[in-house]
Amino acid sequence: MQIFTKNGHFVKKIAIRYIDIVAGLAITSDEQIVAVDSVSPTVFIISEQGDLIFWFDCSEYMREPSDIAINGKEYYICDFKGHCITVFNEQGHYLRRIGSESITNFPNGIDISDAGDILVGDSHGNRFHVVVFSNDGTLLSEFECPYVKVSRCCGLKITSEGYIVTLAKNNHHVLVLNTLYIV
Repeated sequence: MQIFTKNGHFVKKIAIRYIDIVAGLAITSDEQIVAVDSVSPTVFIISEQGDLIFWFDCSEYMREPSDIAINGKEYYICDFKGHCITVFNEQGHYLRRIGSESITNFPNGIDISDAGDILVGDSHGNRFHVVVFSNDGTLLSEFECPYVKVSRCCGLKITSEGYIVTLAKNNHHVLVLNTLYIV
C-alpha cells in the first residue's frame, strides 16, 4: 500500500502481506485505514504506520467483497456475488443487508454522501447504474448513465463538488457524472 499527499506526492509505502486482493479502502474518523480482502472476505483495520490494529472475518455473511465505505461506526461493504451491501459495526458484528439482486445486481462501488445517502454503483449489462438508499436501506432513487457502454467498473466516489466518479476497466476510462439530486 502506498500513501500520497492530496497533490500526488509520495509519502510512504506500507507492506501488507496478509491481504490477497484489496477490494476496497476507506479511512475512519480516527484516521485508521480499513481494507477489505475479496479472496477471503475479511476486514482489516490498519494504523497509518502500517500496524494491524484489528480484523474480522465476514465470510459468514458475504461471498465476494468489492468495495467499502464508512459512515460513523458502520462499515458498508459491497458483496459483488451476493448482490447486496452488507453492513457491520466497527467491532465486526453483522447489522443488516441493503439491496437485492433486482436492484444491486453486482455492486462494485459505494460511497456515502454528506447527507447520509448511500450510493451504490454497478456496471452489469454494459451500463453504469447508481442506486441511492437512505441509511436504513430504503430505496430512494436510481440512475443510469446512457451515454457510454461500460463494463468492469470499479469503485464509486463522490467528489467534494458532488460529482460521481468511477473507473471503467474495459476501456480504461474514468467516468465523471454530474451531481445526483434526490427529490
